[in-house]
Amino acid sequence: MYVAPNAQAGCDIALTVLAEVDEHALLPPLRASLAHGAVVPHEGDYFGPVVNLAARLVDAARAGELLVTEEVARLIDGHYVASPVAAMSFKGFPEAVKAVAIHSVPA
Repeated sequence: MYVAPNAQAGCDIALTVLAEVDEHALLPPLRASLAHGAVVPHEGDYFGPVVNLAARLVDAARAGELLVTEEVARLIDGHYVASPVAAMSFKGFPEAVKAVAIHSVPA
């Protein structure tokens, strides 16, 4: 888990880590997620609904995939390739969560 200064930096970090791990011969593929909002820092860790949402999203991500909330996708509009995924229901969240899979723009 990490906190980034903005959504684009968060995606840059997640996509870089996913790509580096994918290139490594011994490491299994990772999954990643990003959510945006206020968190509560405490003794070097972070807590709150945003953290819980990110944890639920990463559990739903496939190997090598970055899932973000629609809010994160709006904040990074145009910087990456975005593919909407089906809305998901998570324990502790009364409404279905709309997520987006994010991929690097091909070079």
